[in-house]
Amino acid sequence: TYGDMKLFNFKYYFTIGAASLLIGCTKQLDQVNPNQQTSATYWKTADDALKGVNACYQMFIEDGGYMRFTPILLNIQGDDVRSNSPWTAISNVGKFQLGTADEAGYGWTFDEYYQGIFRCNQVLEYVPGISMDQNLKNRILGQAYFLRGLYFFHLVDMFGSVPLPTEKAKVVAQSTVAEGWDRVISDLKTSVDLLPVKYAGLGGPDQNDLGRATKGAAMSFLGKAYLFNKKFAEASAQFKAVIDLGIYDL
Repeated sequence: TYGDMKLFNFKYYFTIGAASLLIGCTKQLDQVNPNQQTSATYWKTADDALKGVNACYQMFIEDGGYMRFTPILLNIQGDDVRSNSPWTAISNVGKFQLGTADEAGYGWTFDEYYQGIFRCNQVLEYVPGISMDQNLKNRILGQAYFLRGLYFFHLVDMFGSVPLPTEKAKVVAQSTVAEGWDRVISDLKTSVDLLPVKYAGLGGPDQNDLGRATKGAAMSFLGKAYLFNKKFAEASAQFKAVIDLGIYDL
C-alpha cells in the first residue's frame, strides 16, 4: 500500500543517512581541554617556577608529613616516649612493628613524600628551561634539590630500601639502602651550593621569605646524613660549617 511504501522509504533513507554520518565522522570523543593546564603548558615564567617550588613544601602540612605522622614515626620509637593510643597504626610504632601494609599512617607518609618528590622532579626538569633571573633560578632549584633530598632522607631512614625516582615520569626499581643514602647526600650537597644563607635583601620575589630552605638547613641535614652512615669526620665538618655561618644560636 502507499502507507507501507512511505514507511519503507523513510526507514531506507534514515538508515542510509545514519550510515553516512558514521562513515563521515572522524572527530574523536576524547578531546584535550585547551583551558586545563598541564605540566607541558604550565612552566613558562619565573612566577610559575616560584609557585611550582612552593607546591613542593606542601607535604609537610599533610597528615603523613610533619603535621602528624612523621613525628609519630620519628619520636615514638624513642626510649623517652610512650604512646597510649589505641590506634594500631600508632601503638605499633612504639613496638617497632611497622605495619607498612597499613594504608593509614605509614601509607600516608610514604605516599605524600613521593608526591613531594614528584613535584620536586617537575621543578628540576622544567625550571632550567625558563628564561628568568639566574640567581632566582638557582635558589628555586636549590630548594627543589633540598626538599627532594629531605623527602628521600625520611623515606630511606624510615623504610630502608625504597625506589629513588629522579625524573618526573619514570618507573624505577627498588634501591638498596646504600644507594638511597647516596642519593640523599648527592641532593643535599647540590642544594648547599645553590641556596642562600638567608633570604633577606635578595631583591627578588622571594626576598625576606621565612621558612624557605637555606644553606644552613641543607648543611645540617647533610651532616645528619653523614652521621647516620657513621661518616663522622664528614658530619663534623658540616656541623662546624653551620656554626661558622654565625647566624644561629642555641
